[in-house]
Amino acid sequence: MAKLRIVLLSVLLVALAFGAAGCKGGTQLAPAEPIHSAGRVALEIDLNSVQAGVDAYLAQSGKFPTESGRLPSSGKYALIDFEASFTQGAKTYTFYPDIISKLPQHHDEGVWRISSAGKVSVDMDPDDY
Repeated sequence: MAKLRIVLLSVLLVALAFGAAGCKGGTQLAPAEPIHSAGRVALEIDLNSVQAGVDAYLAQSGKFPTESGRLPSSGKYALIDFEASFTQGAKTYTFYPDIISKLPQHHDEGVWRISSAGKVSVDMDPDDY
């Protein structure tokens, strides 16, 4: 999990460095693609982190961190239960803080969900993140 964060942070820093290198004095041309807000970048990082956590939780427990422990029916979504837990041997593991070490923004607002395909998403406008 820590390695994933380091890789994501490294990618972000490299992207920022290349963006800064393109900003020279004088007239500046409009970028070919829109620059993402800090909120959108934070959302992408949190989505990747929570998806990796869901995948790890499934690999370790055979369940998903939802209320039922299963995926929803086709085309539906289930809310992520950040307090979901499973027992292995004599130890109980909780999705947070044992599987993911940091709660994402808006974790307590009922917007973090898993699709019937096992993909994590956030039910909110990315610009509001």
